[in-house]
Amino acid sequence: MEARTGRFSCRLLCPMVGLLLFVSASPLVAGMALEDRGAGQAPPGRGTPFSRFFDHLNILLWRFYDSNHVLEPWDLKGHFTSEPGYTYDLPGTTDMVVLLWSVGELDGRTTPHGREAWARLIRSFQDPKTGLFTRGNRRRLPEAELTARASVALKLLGKTPRYPFRWARGRFADQAAVTAWVEGFDWSDVASGSREMGLAAALTLFPQPTVPTAWHVWLSEALVRRCDPSSGLWRPSLVGKVLGVPTPADLVGASRFWWFLETRGEPLPEPARVVEQVLSLQGANGTWSSRWSMESAPGVADAAALNGLRHAIHQLDRDQRARLETRILAAVDRFAKASVAYLADPERLMHAYTDTHDLTSAVLAVAEMEALHFDLTGRHKFPWSRPWRPALPYLSWM
Repeated sequence: MEARTGRFSCRLLCPMVGLLLFVSASPLVAGMALEDRGAGQAPPGRGTPFSRFFDHLNILLWRFYDSNHVLEPWDLKGHFTSEPGYTYDLPGTTDMVVLLWSVGELDGRTTPHGREAWARLIRSFQDPKTGLFTRGNRRRLPEAELTARASVALKLLGKTPRYPFRWARGRFADQAAVTAWVEGFDWSDVASGSREMGLAAALTLFPQPTVPTAWHVWLSEALVRRCDPSSGLWRPSLVGKVLGVPTPADLVGASRFWWFLETRGEPLPEPARVVEQVLSLQGANGTWSSRWSMESAPGVADAAALNGLRHAIHQLDRDQRARLETRILAAVDRFAKASVAYLADPERLMHAYTDTHDLTSAVLAVAEMEALHFDLTGRHKFPWSRPWRPALPYLSWM
């Protein structure tokens, strides 16, 4: 079990001035708060409301860094923790690869030597017997989810896992095995059960010679059979069953199936109904995270919702698109305001995001929003130098 370090706990929100002074004075991050290496090469987001996010990116890196290691903000090597105050773990170390890649900072903040060290750290979490990524799991997250996160991070670093995916042989041996695997998901709580799709994500990124190439087809067929045609989603979550309607948790579950169908070129089941369901679940403050929840900051549910809209619009017929496009753009506008309110406000940013997965999900939600707006209008929502990059469908990290 990993222990808390003795470092100041960032769970307690400190005044921004004090935090800045502490960071700039710390020998672990000396010079990083004021250094702006590569000036003239504006990162994606400069010139937009999200420029203030970049102003505080170094502080966020420090916040989620294991203080037992020296933080070099322009030569990062991993050692991130998913929650402030703990030693580094697999979720934090992999989440930060995705976040930096999405905002266009991964290459600028790493060197070839640093990327190799970061990949070596991620590989150390892999079980040599099974090939699953099971170590560094203080929070006891599902192994399938961790294996997906590690695979995505290694792919973005240009590296590969150390050991073969021996876990894939039995699960993907033939159509009967794939069908049995899908039927074994926890369909009573699709947001939880869908995490098993992390194994499909890992196998998509790193194909294994022992697995038949037709596994993609078998999995697509099994997933489509499970879809509810009345909503375009899958079985409702526990809360959804009680309420009798889908919830944002159902969107999160569906997003772990949508990406796979998209990579296969398969149509989403009932795309018009998907759009209707997603729009109906947006909260009053513009986020999907705020519906049926006390949380209002952008997060996982928002990335899932916007990703679903982005996939679905390309499968609408002309009449459906004409009927729904205005409502979709209005939803994008509402979410854009909410995302700026949180990610561009230093105090709210530090208060709302105490977990690397939530923070990275919020960044990816903004990337999904921008991609959706561009697909609909041919214009960027904000004047990006380069838009933030969405991770789905090609990198299923959700």
